[in-house]
Amino acid sequence: MPKVYIKGKGQVDLNNNDFLAEGGQGKIFAKGNVVYKLYHEPSKMIPSAKIDELSVLTDTNIIKPEDLLINSKNQPIGYTMKFVPDTNPLCKIFTKAFKQREGVKEDQIIKLVRRMQETLSHIHDKNILAVDLNEMNFLVSKVFDEVYFIDVDSYQTKNFPATVLMESIRDRHMKPGHFTKETDWFSFAIVTFQMFIGIHPYKGKHPTIQNLEERMKKNISVLNPTVSIPVICYPITNIPKSYLEWYKALFENGLRVSPPQDLTNNFVINTIVKKISNSNNFDMEEIHKFNDNIIDYYHSNGVEIIVTEKHVYVNGRKDVLNVKKPVFGFTQKMNRPIVAFSKDGLVNIYDVLQQKTLHTCVGKNYMEYDGRIYVQGEQNIYEVNLIEGKDTFVSTQSVSNILEKATQMFDGVVVQNLLGSYYVSIFPKPNHHNQINIKELNRYKIIDAKYKNNVLMIVGNKNGKYDRLVFRFNENWEYDCRITKDVCYNGINFVVLDNGICICINEEEKVEIFNNKKDSATLTEIDDPAIHGDMKLFNKGTKVLFAENNKISSMTMRKK
Repeated sequence: MPKVYIKGKGQVDLNNNDFLAEGGQGKIFAKGNVVYKLYHEPSKMIPSAKIDELSVLTDTNIIKPEDLLINSKNQPIGYTMKFVPDTNPLCKIFTKAFKQREGVKEDQIIKLVRRMQETLSHIHDKNILAVDLNEMNFLVSKVFDEVYFIDVDSYQTKNFPATVLMESIRDRHMKPGHFTKETDWFSFAIVTFQMFIGIHPYKGKHPTIQNLEERMKKNISVLNPTVSIPVICYPITNIPKSYLEWYKALFENGLRVSPPQDLTNNFVINTIVKKISNSNNFDMEEIHKFNDNIIDYYHSNGVEIIVTEKHVYVNGRKDVLNVKKPVFGFTQKMNRPIVAFSKDGLVNIYDVLQQKTLHTCVGKNYMEYDGRIYVQGEQNIYEVNLIEGKDTFVSTQSVSNILEKATQMFDGVVVQNLLGSYYVSIFPKPNHHNQINIKELNRYKIIDAKYKNNVLMIVGNKNGKYDRLVFRFNENWEYDCRITKDVCYNGINFVVLDNGICICINEEEKVEIFNNKKDSATLTEIDDPAIHGDMKLFNKGTKVLFAENNKISSMTMRKK
């Protein structure tokens, strides 16, 4: 790697272990509490004069350019920024499933929105415009108490106009290229609306106009009574009253005004209840009902685990499990349920039946696949081995090497950006690991992913739009790929039955049915009035189950 210097401060040593990400402009490294952005083409580097103009931004959650980076020839090649580790893209908290899994409460959303409003006001007070205020230009902390503004180098300052703007937040009532504080607040409104409700204000279904461009020009938003929204979204009544009136003024009446200062917690999260009846294609039968909402479901050789917001049920036995984001595995011999959860910066391995901690280890993240628990360390993915005897002992074994800062752990899969190329790591059996280069993912920012039984689904953002990519693997880890472009991101919801049939409820609230075998041609799509995106899919062998609020039901295809 060529030598890099911080102007006026000396050389900095960067290596592949410091690699964080790569985008269209350059590579990003992180070392200590500093990020180093190095441009592919130094000629495209922002002028140092613009860095000076951005220096007036003093709010601590604005991640702006700081020091100039130069090469051995004293040529500018990049700049430094503050590093904020352990964050999520803001768009993740748009989805109900993520909020429930991570325990994100409505008061936290209100605090984040208020913080964003304060920060944007600070930017405007310094006579700077953010312009490209799309959801990908924000990061939220892992504990959901802070939101960070990124890609600040694109902001419009006194002598440097903005040139980049995502189409999904562009104000169609303003002349292209003309930006004001009001256009910033319009973009801010679109992003924060999604934080409250989970859908872009100009998405949903209108009887005659489906085009986003026309809907925005004609001020026909989801607040219009003629527009329907997916059941997976929160109802409009969940928006604080003062903000709801502001959204109506912007989205329906075409006014351009700044948001209200009074953003109070004057609402309670409600869910839309849709009864499972009148299905044209499926027989549905309720099999369990609880006192609080269902978060997850596990089944292994006759042991059934149901996780709700407040309890865990093991074959009907109720225990209190007051932890966030638990994942369950099972011992190989006795099939005992074991739970992993994070506490005080450590991953805890806990025996549910004996109610005791078996092991703690340092880990950034953890997941379950096929009953096994995996932990992400600094340079490795570890498999948790449960050794059964008179007592249960725990050991960890490295099954994969990783670049820590360039690695994301999802549901059953690990995704790495290795110096610009994406690789997925899959763990098909104990103490085994397969790493596959997925070229189709290049140029995407990976938002969500899930792998199960030869099927990998990934949602990525590219050019401001979300695409869903479906991969199917064979025994040699060769794959085919199907891409659904420009989807409304609301999470990934699919199961693969033991017979290889994949059932998916897609972003249009339709059921996709296909085989998990690579190159299998049949894809069935069913549009059924009883199916909606708020039905969380699970499976028990070859049986399809789904959770809806506090109920679990079975679903079978009706014979015709």
